Amino acid sequence: MRLAFFSAALLGALAAFAAEPKPPHTPEGTIAIECEDFEYIGDWQVFWDGGSSNGRNLVMQSDARNPAVTAVNIPHDGKYVVWVRSRDYEYDKPGVRNFQISLDGKVQDKIFGKHGKEGYAWEKAGVVDLKKGPLVLGLHNVPGSTFGRADAIVISDRLNINLTGTFAIHRYETSPIVRMDVVGGEAAEVNISNIEGDASAKAAAAISNEFMRAEFYPVKRAGKDSFAPRLKIKTAGGFKDAKINAGEESYQVLEAAENVQMHTSRLSYHPTWENTPFKTVTLRKGDVEMKTTPIGKNLIWNTGFGKEAIVKSVRQLSENSVELEFYPLENGTLKARWALSKNENYIRAEMEFTPNKDGNYSLGYFFPAGENIENVDELLMPMMVMGKRFPKGNYSMRQGAAPTPMSVMQLGKGADAITMGI
Repeated sequence: MRLAFFSAALLGALAAFAAEPKPPHTPEGTIAIECEDFEYIGDWQVFWDGGSSNGRNLVMQSDARNPAVTAVNIPHDGKYVVWVRSRDYEYDKPGVRNFQISLDGKVQDKIFGKHGKEGYAWEKAGVVDLKKGPLVLGLHNVPGSTFGRADAIVISDRLNINLTGTFAIHRYETSPIVRMDVVGGEAAEVNISNIEGDASAKAAAAISNEFMRAEFYPVKRAGKDSFAPRLKIKTAGGFKDAKINAGEESYQVLEAAENVQMHTSRLSYHPTWENTPFKTVTLRKGDVEMKTTPIGKNLIWNTGFGKEAIVKSVRQLSENSVELEFYPLENGTLKARWALSKNENYIRAEMEFTPNKDGNYSLGYFFPAGENIENVDELLMPMMVMGKRFPKGNYSMRQGAAPTPMSVMQLGKGADAITMGI
């Protein structure tokens, strides 16, 4: 696993609630799945709720069209009983927060969220014939329903199994998911091209003060002549190499799809973006195919078309500032300025984008601090990630949801420790 800081889209998620200890094994014919662990959550959202089995569940958005999808392994041919844990509200419009499940792409008749009890309860979906191998599971919206809540699923060849209570699923170790194959559509991704060059090469420009020094040396990026930074920290013995990974640095320009609107959900800290139907992905496992959103609507680069801007030249403006010029992009031109003022132990990096057409744009910067997790002593990404408790997926978070610096990472210990923030 590698870390990357993105100033406009911070990766993060709340730490999971502590759960009861799980037994060392699960009977071979029983599969247990926490719904928030689905590989693709589609138009659903992870929601923190103390009444759910692991402190989290999936909540269906009001406009949900794309299902949550994952796959698990069925150990042998035979009959299996399927149980689903859902939430209902006895005293507040019971029976209207509904959803259905699908098995290998076939939506089952049973509608969940209609048990009439206050809180979560297990509902029996029925007995089905399943084949050995991957089984594709789906969580689907029921037309006209909103805010259905899916907590957990248990599939077992013990047909007389009876599940009750919050921690019933914890009798079993959570089953590993089987990765789906992406066979079509456009998955959200950020392209960061590789660099080639000698990190000890002579600097073409530099800024420095009594705390640090930043130098820009020549490299090749995506086959183009470019420049990359190296950072040094002032110590009692002189400047010390900060040992950043220049290959992790990247400037990004995101152009939103037409008619994209930002929507802040009351269910999480993460903003979502509406009207992004072009971002769908086709998944396959075995003979089963399903379409959904690749990651969901809460990832900023899932809202449009991202382009990497590559530095073309670097110009020394003064002892304390440099200007970076970039190769032209299809949708405009980018400039950046790095400044390191006296008496300040941080660098100010500003980006200026001039579009060549009207539209909605977002600028992002990946700080060159990508590092293997075993080499990171501490990580703080307020308010969502502390220590080394990482989310299972990527998320965008507004700057207003956290103090600055937004991210702090410490590499090394003792005299060799370096703390980096963005």
